[in-house]
Amino acid sequence: MLRQWITLLSFLLWLQWPSFIYAIPTEAVLPAINQIEEKIFTLALFSRPEYVPYGTDDLNTFHWAIHASKKGSRGEVVDSFDASDWRYIRQGNKQSVISNHPPSKGHPSPFMYQYKYAVEPANVQTFMARINIGSATTSTIEVTELFRGLKLPGPGESCLNWAQSAMLEMQLKGMAKQFDVGTFSQKALEYALGRV
Repeated sequence: MLRQWITLLSFLLWLQWPSFIYAIPTEAVLPAINQIEEKIFTLALFSRPEYVPYGTDDLNTFHWAIHASKKGSRGEVVDSFDASDWRYIRQGNKQSVISNHPPSKGHPSPFMYQYKYAVEPANVQTFMARINIGSATTSTIEVTELFRGLKLPGPGESCLNWAQSAMLEMQLKGMAKQFDVGTFSQKALEYALGRV
């Protein structure tokens, strides 16, 4: 019973932690996830206060995610896609949270595919930078399913590896501009560091 209370308390504290929670607009503005529309795709970088970088060129300094927003919305409300090893993972709207417990005591939680619909990144204290990477006529559910098929990070990998795979897949589907993902990632890091 005590363990259940501790789990519930840690979950409630996590929900209160503004650095890692997106502010959610009212249900009335949640878009239909199957609506076909012109979407703008951006790479979004978030600071990781708990992470100590190995140097100024450490790509893991930031959390990497892909954002999709309706063309003309200026990215104020986005659908966010990433790989996360946090204890609680959101899949869909704010009520769709699942547990991501470590496989055994003393081991890290595995990475899981996370997708968050209709979030406002500007309200997140850790939001650092966003860089346009492409556009396409598609639906939120099609983007969700496209990214669901990506390999999740394994040992020694991170959300960076997942985001790079996502950008490559988007290039193959004509949803992202053609660029060298490794070089682009380094430039994105420099850009975000300049905004710290």
